[in-house]
Amino acid sequence: MDISPAHAILNRALQLPDLKSEERATALMNIGKLYDREDKNEEALNAYQQIQKLNVSDATKTKSWQAIVDVYVKEVLYDDGAT
Repeated sequence: MDISPAHAILNRALQLPDLKSEERATALMNIGKLYDREDKNEEALNAYQQIQKLNVSDATKTKSWQAIVDVYVKEVLYDDGAT
């Protein structure tokens, strides 16, 4: 499935003027999920880690930490062949 249009839309969203931190975090979270679906773990982690630098709610930061952990867990499971 080609998800490049979704990437393009979300990257354009990040360029919108006056984008609030929570909105930026939502876009970054969705970008991270797209990268995760493509098994591009480094890119996914980068998107999730950018959320940690934003002035967002603790709940939003917690969601990004959970996503970061999920990527690392997936890497361990697939690297060890324990699926």
